[in-house]
Amino acid sequence: MVWGGAEAVSALRQMADPSIRLVEWGHKISFAYVTSDGITEHQLTGLARHIALTGQLLCSSCQGIFIDTDDRAVVDAFCIQFLPVLEAAVQDYVEQLGIGIRSQLALQLYHEQLETLYQDQKIYKAAHCSLIARSDQVLEPAIRFGNAWVKGLPRTELLSVLRPYKNYLQTAGLLCGADETDELVQLLWRASVLRVCPAERMSGTYNGAPHDGEFALRRYTRIVSFEQD
Repeated sequence: MVWGGAEAVSALRQMADPSIRLVEWGHKISFAYVTSDGITEHQLTGLARHIALTGQLLCSSCQGIFIDTDDRAVVDAFCIQFLPVLEAAVQDYVEQLGIGIRSQLALQLYHEQLETLYQDQKIYKAAHCSLIARSDQVLEPAIRFGNAWVKGLPRTELLSVLRPYKNYLQTAGLLCGADETDELVQLLWRASVLRVCPAERMSGTYNGAPHDGEFALRRYTRIVSFEQD
């Protein structure tokens, strides 16, 4: 059994005998998807609380936020609106982090500020959190502990952008209007997202929930039969 990134899995495959079955548990990544109708106080507060409670450490934690738009101005406006909501949710949790982690976060944010000289991105920073508005559509990990990227991704481009990440997708937190839910859930499923739920439930669980979209016991068992004359 192996848990890790593509390099770890590839290395173990080279080491293992061809007759040995390799059970892989790789990295997964999750995100929030927001439409204009989903920008409500209730839904934004739920997303912020989720980010604060998980520290963005879980495979099901929100790393970044895709906005249903191709207008960079809309992305920037969302950052301005969401930043104080996120700050209110994370401030108590971030203050409990050790000095080492806080120093690491400060260095990572400083690096991102330097990158603004070379990349089309803008950092919206509060006392205990930040949002990084970017023009690309790359699905990537965030800095963690109250720091997330925000990017535009029109629903018409969901499949083409997300399908290349099909082996890494896990959870999508959906912030949208009630009349948009069915359409967006179907698109996210077709893009290979394993679980779609309200943002505040992204890291929630339920009895019998599959791990990374699979019932794990099946990976450790085999079906056998015996036929008697």
